Amino acid sequence: MDPDNALVKVKGGSGGLAKPQLWPVQAFPEQKKDPHLRDYWQVLLKHRWIVLTCFLVTVVTVATATFVQRPVYKATATIKIDRAELKILKFDDVSPSANKETDDYYQTQYKLLTSYSLAERVVKRFNLDANPEFLGSGMQGPASPTWTWLTNLVDLIRPQPSTQQASGEASITESPVVQSFLKKLEIEPVKNTRLVKIAFLSPSPELSAQIANAMAENFIEQSIEQRLGAMKYAGDFLAKQIQEVRIKLESSDELLQRFAKQKQYLVLDEKQEQTTKQLSLLTDALMKARSERLAKEALHRQTQGQDFQSIPSVLENPLISSLKTEYFRLQAEYRKLSETFLSDYPRMVALKSNIDEVKIKLDGEVQRVVDGLRSSYEAGLKSEHLLQSAVDKQKTVTLKTNEDSIQYNILKREVDINRELYSGLLQRMKETAVSAGLDSTNIMITDLAKIPLWPDRPKKLLNLTLGIVLGLGLGIGLAFFSDYLDNTVNKIEEVESTFALPILGAVPALASVERRRRLKGTTNNGQDAKSFELVMLQDQSSLVGEAIRNIRTSLLFSLPENPPKLLLVTSAEPGDGKTGVSINLSVALSQLGGDVLLIDADMRYPDCHRILGQDRTPGLSNFLVGDAELSAVIKPTATSNLSLLPAGQSPLNPAELLGSERMRDALELLCQQFKYVIIDAPPVLGFTDSVLLSTFAEGTVFVIRAGKTVRDAAQRAVRTLNAVNAKILGVVLNNIDLHSHGYSYYQDYHDYYHRKSERHGIVARGHHDRSNTPGAPHAHEHESPDSPADIPSPLAGEG
Repeated sequence: MDPDNALVKVKGGSGGLAKPQLWPVQAFPEQKKDPHLRDYWQVLLKHRWIVLTCFLVTVVTVATATFVQRPVYKATATIKIDRAELKILKFDDVSPSANKETDDYYQTQYKLLTSYSLAERVVKRFNLDANPEFLGSGMQGPASPTWTWLTNLVDLIRPQPSTQQASGEASITESPVVQSFLKKLEIEPVKNTRLVKIAFLSPSPELSAQIANAMAENFIEQSIEQRLGAMKYAGDFLAKQIQEVRIKLESSDELLQRFAKQKQYLVLDEKQEQTTKQLSLLTDALMKARSERLAKEALHRQTQGQDFQSIPSVLENPLISSLKTEYFRLQAEYRKLSETFLSDYPRMVALKSNIDEVKIKLDGEVQRVVDGLRSSYEAGLKSEHLLQSAVDKQKTVTLKTNEDSIQYNILKREVDINRELYSGLLQRMKETAVSAGLDSTNIMITDLAKIPLWPDRPKKLLNLTLGIVLGLGLGIGLAFFSDYLDNTVNKIEEVESTFALPILGAVPALASVERRRRLKGTTNNGQDAKSFELVMLQDQSSLVGEAIRNIRTSLLFSLPENPPKLLLVTSAEPGDGKTGVSINLSVALSQLGGDVLLIDADMRYPDCHRILGQDRTPGLSNFLVGDAELSAVIKPTATSNLSLLPAGQSPLNPAELLGSERMRDALELLCQQFKYVIIDAPPVLGFTDSVLLSTFAEGTVFVIRAGKTVRDAAQRAVRTLNAVNAKILGVVLNNIDLHSHGYSYYQDYHDYYHRKSERHGIVARGHHDRSNTPGAPHAHEHESPDSPADIPSPLAGEG
């Protein structure tokens, strides 16, 4: 048949590709589940090299620093510090430390032990600024020269303290030797005791013991010197204060006497006491009257209602209680007799008269109680008003009396304070004079430091343990941080949750399959595929080949009543493996027995002809521009039932050619000639080729490369296809790493049945493979139901 004439007939007939009704592939609903420990383990497996690298670098670094470090010896002396303060003054403004808490006192002593002045005394005593053992390097062994060089370099970079000072003035700059001394000094209070441990670390055990003992001795000497200096200062201070206080005392006493004489304070004081007492009595009476009034008011408010029977005074009244009892008794008797006699019976009439009489008495007694409560409330209210008036008047009298008394008390208080202060100062002056002759101290040495036999540092086991923990923690942290920054699609679960599209299948990475085979010591009889694109031709019994066959099954069952014949395979970006999926899927479909055509529609970067060993030209572009006939550009391949339509020469306008009516008509004709037509289309992003072709295809297969395809890019590509109503049948997740995402058991699953088939002598499915799919012939008689190719792999799609 002439292809051109055939195309004309097609255009005159149906006018385009048939568009059968499609049923969407149903995906399993997404199940939101809490994170499992297995999920965290998969993250660590995925980034295992980060964890291992951080672990090894940290451990090696810590181990190197530990084993080249120079041993340091620690000697410890123990002193006892008692709570003994100088009783020079008892006023906070003169001696602030006198009334401090015990904890503050001991904290001060600990700070004094690490003071610069005390450390400087010991440094000068032992001449440590010229002691080679004290100034020795902190490292030894092969790393010592490097450490020395680094130390000298830091000293050159670090600003040096200024040595300039005024003539005749003492140096005010801090000595580096003293600073180094303080870094090697450790002060440790013994819990729940008054003991303090003074420890010093140095490369020399003898020097450590000598300095620890010297620190204890010099601390005691410094404490005695400070006490004597404080006593001398206190004596001078007290003499000055006594003179000032005596002048104040004389002046305040004179003012008090003058005011008392003028106001006749003795009579005033007696009157103030009487008015205050009277006010207190009236206030108490007012409070009592107010409380009684409030209680009566509450009872009175209860009488404002209609039900008087709930008032406590009514309930507690014995006469009312007895009348109620009599009333209820007569009522009961009346009801009982009414069952026998009529109401006009004499006895009934008499009984009714008694009931009415008791009711009148009961109501009268209740009303009497209610009237009594009201009268009592009115009397209490009047009494409260009278007492309130009396209290207000008494307050005025009391306030007037207190005006003069306040001024007198102020003057008297000032005189008393000055007199007490003067007496206290005189007493402390005498005590200070006595204390000045004493040189006792509250500090004593309980244990002298001994020469240590074993070094205190480095703590090798502890350092190595911390290095291991730190290395693991840093590696795990970086692994999770890297996973957090990873914005690519990696797992089947991510595809389901992100795109809401069914999974047609997941294809493991060929390298991970071969690596796992080597680790497990299994082989494939020398038939391992050299590239992913050739899996179905060279190693179709592998796990990758099984995944391709499962994708084939998912596609054929995606539309049960009318399986798609024209399929478009595309991806979001280049390098996602769409060409490999297209070729392998075409080979898998050709194994069903029908003719299959693979069209390389990626005119910009065609590759199908190279993989299948065919010429690039003439091809699809040559046909679309009219340079070649359709039958001339279709080339049979070495694979049975599989033909290739190469891309041809790269045109300047591939999008216009692929979206033309000639392309549509050609696809319709090819669907009549071939059982299945697979189009290897360009990536969606950046080109419109795939978008145009998707409108012709009966179904689109979207390929995502695990660990490479960016999630946002894939989402944009899917939205672009949906915008033109492309029939996306599902997603193929390509290049899954079996080691990183928990899919290693798929290989175990496949290997188990592969070994089982070998033991039973079952021939692996080859080019004669048949699947129990719509329109496919039955399998050969020699194929076993237990053949690995007939067992659905867990990597199968969910369509």
